Amino acid sequence: MRATVVTASAAFATAASVLMAGQASAEPVGRLELSPSTVRAGATVYATTTACGDEMSATGASSADPDGNVMFKLGPAADSPSLQGEFTVPSRTEPGDYDVSIVCEGGQKAYARLTVTRTPHGHVRTGVGGSVTAQVGTGYALAGAALIGGAGLYAWRHRRKPRAQEG
Repeated sequence: MRATVVTASAAFATAASVLMAGQASAEPVGRLELSPSTVRAGATVYATTTACGDEMSATGASSADPDGNVMFKLGPAADSPSLQGEFTVPSRTEPGDYDVSIVCEGGQKAYARLTVTRTPHGHVRTGVGGSVTAQVGTGYALAGAALIGGAGLYAWRHRRKPRAQEG
């Protein structure tokens, strides 16, 4: 009985190590960075990765499209040893988390998570009362009053003095 337990334990350990080795080779080689990683529907997202090493291109896909995947290409970045690409989140995309992945020419993969948030409707709650539009309008009115007051002060101080009669 003891030999059966040891043999079963050894078989289980071997199977686990094979599965872990397979999983390790499927892990991404590099990171995929999204900028910004939280957006509203209709926004443009920039993707950057170093997962491809010296390769010159990759293909990306985002699941943030209700009709299928948003596909995009990545190419060499001008100022770094990475690949860059961009895509636009469709305006009809519902709020939630979406997968973004890239596949390099050589088969390397990288993954990231994109969060789509709701577009606010109505007044923005700024925490200072009123709406942002009313505050901006008040600021313009105060700036205009300051300009008019400054111009009046300048004119008053530099007004033309009558010349004394020459005799």
